[in-house]
Amino acid sequence: MEQPQKKQALLISLRLLAASPKTSQELKRKLQAKGFSESLIAETLQELEDKGFLSDRAYALNLMARYRGSSPSGRRKIAFEFKRRGIAKKIQDEVLAGYSQEEEREQAVSIARDRWNRLAKLTDDKRKKRVMDFLMRRGFEYQIVREAIQGIAKDTLDEDPS
Repeated sequence: MEQPQKKQALLISLRLLAASPKTSQELKRKLQAKGFSESLIAETLQELEDKGFLSDRAYALNLMARYRGSSPSGRRKIAFEFKRRGIAKKIQDEVLAGYSQEEEREQAVSIARDRWNRLAKLTDDKRKKRVMDFLMRRGFEYQIVREAIQGIAKDTLDEDPS
């Protein structure tokens, strides 16, 4: 009885992983929902990790790359997403250590400049508010957001002294 269930748990896990990458915590939840025992789930997850099909570290690095590249976000949002997906605190800290405050600041300035230019028809106060809200929703620290907006507003005033 145990062997067919183990095989079934492994097949379900592989199908889930083929559809989209998952953390061990996400996979564990899916297998629990299917009614597998805790010991069988632990054994299946260990086997997948041993064979290289499941790696929370690789998942975290991939997620980090996405939030630094195509969907730029601050450390707070990335940390929240790691926690939401069940990535261990140790792995979170190691991966986030690769994202310096300076990089985060540069991304915030880049996004703020782009957003600022898109909102050119609004008054400066409204632009500042909208850009600030956008960056805060993206998970950037308040201090970084404030500095980015001040720098961009100052640059705009320097360029257009009318």
